[in-house]
Amino acid sequence: MVDLKGDLLGRVGFLYRSANNFQNALLYTLKSIKILDSLNEDSVTILPLIHLADIYLNLKKIDSARYYANLAYEKVNKYGVEEYRTQALFFLGQIQERAGNLQLSNQYYMQALSAAYTDTIDRKSYNQFVEIAQLHQYLKRPDSAIFYGKRALNEARAAHLYSVIAKAASLLASVYAGKDASNAYLYSDIAASAKDSSSVTEKKYAIESLVGFHDQERELEIEAAKTAYENKIRTYILSGGLGVFLLIMFLLYRNNRQKQRSNKILESTLENLRSTQAQLIQSEKMASLGELTAGIGHEIKNPINFINNFSDLAIELLVELKSGPMNELPTHRMEEAIELINEAIQSLHKVVHHGKRADGIVKSMLEHARPSTGNRELTDINALADEYLRLTYQSQHEKDHSFRATVSTDFDQSIEKINIAREEIGRVFLNLYTNALYSIAEKSKISGDGYLPTVAVHTKRLIDKIQIRIRDNGLGISQKVIDKIFRPFFTTKPSGQGTGLGLSISYDLIRAHHGEIRVESKEGEYAEFIVEIPITGVQ
Repeated sequence: MVDLKGDLLGRVGFLYRSANNFQNALLYTLKSIKILDSLNEDSVTILPLIHLADIYLNLKKIDSARYYANLAYEKVNKYGVEEYRTQALFFLGQIQERAGNLQLSNQYYMQALSAAYTDTIDRKSYNQFVEIAQLHQYLKRPDSAIFYGKRALNEARAAHLYSVIAKAASLLASVYAGKDASNAYLYSDIAASAKDSSSVTEKKYAIESLVGFHDQERELEIEAAKTAYENKIRTYILSGGLGVFLLIMFLLYRNNRQKQRSNKILESTLENLRSTQAQLIQSEKMASLGELTAGIGHEIKNPINFINNFSDLAIELLVELKSGPMNELPTHRMEEAIELINEAIQSLHKVVHHGKRADGIVKSMLEHARPSTGNRELTDINALADEYLRLTYQSQHEKDHSFRATVSTDFDQSIEKINIAREEIGRVFLNLYTNALYSIAEKSKISGDGYLPTVAVHTKRLIDKIQIRIRDNGLGISQKVIDKIFRPFFTTKPSGQGTGLGLSISYDLIRAHHGEIRVESKEGEYAEFIVEIPITGVQ
């Protein structure tokens, strides 16, 4: 458990470091190193020490950064862990550069470059190529940096490693900046897209690992409490058994009947305790997940807002510059300046676009983490389905006044009111209707006049549950992605048009009602979502 805890704390520290929250990154990384030190295997602390040096470097604490970088490099030499030599030398070079010791910094960079080329450790080549490209950039060798940066990017793309793609593309963008604006913009866009995918994957993995760790600790605590309780019961039985032996002999028949009744009560109580225990474990797990997700969301929301606001402001200033002071330049200089300003405005529009996209993802994350009130009330499911269908259609029509579709309903009037959380099931209907209307709207753009966009909603009472079917004749869902459709952050919509949380939220809400949600589809023809909610047992 000790090494698992140390590793998990290190991952949380790396997550905060990636989000530029260096204070929290410092806290968790120091805790990780303290636990790993207790293993008496100094080689396992080399990478955390390198991370610690990087954190102190970003906190502008040069002496602390130098101390931990030197400590990591000493352990590399002592234990012969060659796979970290390049990183340790690279950070020593950065630290000396920040301290103004350019000659010594250059020596470290050259040693790091030599170590990267001669590294014989069996590891993926894209990591070496990124390090080599970065070192060439620091040594003012742009051509070599571009060559190895492209090698790293191509290999990382083939392996779908988004974090390496983002790092390599960012490096290429910085090398091209000032010499080739089109390539700089291209690689900046690639880096932004890869960072989105990498950030989601890393956060999701860190959340799942931390929740799993808490689950294991909680299960051990429950098992220990159960064992202590059983031991206490045995002690009481043995202590009291001798004292009441004669009384039990005289009252055997009556006590036997009482024992039978007590067993039934105890069995019922134990079953209730087990059910309550399971609910508490699930509640704690979801609370931990929600707190971490909300914390991450709040941490990155402010910088995203600053990016969006200052990008908008920069666009306004450039437009004002183009229409004002630029007119005083000579004609041949003014044309060149206007062209550069237009390129800058286009780049800022891209920044705004991706900033708003990131803001949308954060808002969806916070909504996903928002705790449910769980308040349930008797609800007419037919009326609720019809209400949200009309609202969603009206919302789609307001976004696109040319949008038209046939909406049909077939409600089973024998369905009585059921006890559900009205707001939660309403969110499910909203998500499913929105996806259906989006699908038929997209198909309308590529189909001829003969296509009639249609959404049909059908409810039916089964023996012990209510079934709701929502069918559209839109684009459909391919079989290769249908198994992934309810995963968080998975979406088939184009970049920037969806966060991939709608169906995940719907899935969780239906499961919370002890129900089921599934999809049937044929690509290019239709998609039908089937929701089933039990009539009993949802209180």
